[in-house]
Amino acid sequence: MDNKIIMTIVIIAFIAVCFIYEFLKERSKDKKEKTKKDEQNKIFKTIGDQLAENSLVNKELLKYLKISSQKYAEEITESQMQITIESIFSNSQISIYNYVSKIISENHIKGNEKEVTTKIKSFINNRYHKDTLLLKEFSYKESPLSEHMKPEWKEYIIEDVLCCILKEKGKKSLNSTLQNSFDSFKFDIVDSASA
Repeated sequence: MDNKIIMTIVIIAFIAVCFIYEFLKERSKDKKEKTKKDEQNKIFKTIGDQLAENSLVNKELLKYLKISSQKYAEEITESQMQITIESIFSNSQISIYNYVSKIISENHIKGNEKEVTTKIKSFINNRYHKDTLLLKEFSYKESPLSEHMKPEWKEYIIEDVLCCILKEKGKKSLNSTLQNSFDSFKFDIVDSASA
């Protein structure tokens, strides 16, 4: 009888040790994942802060250019035109990134696709309208810069942003998608205005 009791105690002790080992292993894995997630959040916060700071600088540049252009000439120079376009489009890119990042962080995308789609379409439509009005304030070669805006850019951005969100590609993919799109738009509008 003593051997059976000893065997039972050994088996129970072995099972307990295995259970504790698995528990500690899972806990360690959870800590590593939490640390990695915290580091990613810090990186995204740093990127967001930098983008917000750039946005403020760009807004100040726009104010300066607007005052300078109104004060000294009816039209802006080529370099002012490029800076104006860069500033307006960079502000839009940052604004869209921040808005969509907030949606990603605060909403459950699955099951709310229709609501998220409506919010994003509305925000980008409003942003496009605002950019058009801003560009209307600046003339280059006797025409307002707003004449070089293309409505298909708005649809392109909406489609790309929705693709990133609904397919859950993440903020990094969203940032690079917006960067590539707006770089292309900047080049197109400068090229069109210079022609």
